Amino acid sequence: MADKQDIAMNQFQMVTDAPYIYVELADGSQGKIKKSDLLSSVLSGNLNYPNGDINELKNNGIYYVGSNPTAKVVGITFLGVFAAPPSVMQIGYDSNYEEDSAAIALKVRFVLRGNDASYSTWSKWRSISLT
Repeated sequence: MADKQDIAMNQFQMVTDAPYIYVELADGSQGKIKKSDLLSSVLSGNLNYPNGDINELKNNGIYYVGSNPTAKVVGITFLGVFAAPPSVMQIGYDSNYEEDSAAIALKVRFVLRGNDASYSTWSKWRSISLT
């Protein structure tokens, strides 16, 4: 029987697609997750944000903010947060649109992180209409 040999991670084959992603578990052992399940598992804890200030949401995630007072002022019920240092982008969507309306409105804004790692002021919300 042939002996299995470990392959150093820096010698792994480069690929552009794969059905599984290999991970390290909390106990130090290895596991794999289906690529199709990865996004759901990463975002599973971020779905509901009923309280707090949406200005503080600077980590990647998709949030339901429909009952959040700071989101109601803006008129959004779902919020996507995309962080790519040094900037963070929030995209808001109102799921309470009129069924007979031809347009879907999205709102977007940005914030930049300075050299001292603090964030500057959020930009104004800008509307994007898709008709």
